[in-house]
Order: sequence, then C-alpha cells, then structure tokens
Amino acid sequence: MVDLLSRMGLIDEAYKLIKSIPVKPNSVIWKTVLGACKVHGAVELAEEAFQVLCAIAPLSDDTDDRDPLFFKSSCTSYRQKLCRLKWE
Repeated sequence: MVDLLSRMGLIDEAYKLIKSIPVKPNSVIWKTVLGACKVHGAVELAEEAFQVLCAIAPLSDDTDDRDPLFFKSSCTSYRQKLCRLKWE
C-alpha cells in the first residue's frame, strides 16, 4: 500500500500509513518512500526517510543492506540527490 500511494504521488498519505501501522517499517518501505520523494520533489520527507533508512538499514534483513560498501554508496548517492533537490 505504501508503494501504491507513493507511486501515485500521495507521499504524505504513505507517510501517515507508515506511522500508523503497528509494526516497525523495514528498509524496503523507507526506500520506497525515499524513491518517491525524489520523483515527486518532497525534500523534507526525503530528509526524514533518509535519516531513518541510514539508522535502520544496517540492522535490516535485506541482503543489499548487509553489504557495507553498497550501503555506503547508497547513502552517498541519496545525500547527493537530496542536496540537488534542495537547491533546484
């Protein structure tokens, strides 16, 4: 559902859904939101999603997130994208 809302540009609704679910959202959910923020230019929410993702991803079960080099390059890439969005 988060993916669907995010793809439709309803990022605030996706965020509200994430905050209302009784389970802790994993990195896949936050990556979905972060990607949608980039597409739809939601810089403020992207910053929050990025911070949460950086905090939880090393602890997640996602195979990609266990690779420190992949994770570091992903964080660097997201940080650069956020900076570009802020100044556009």
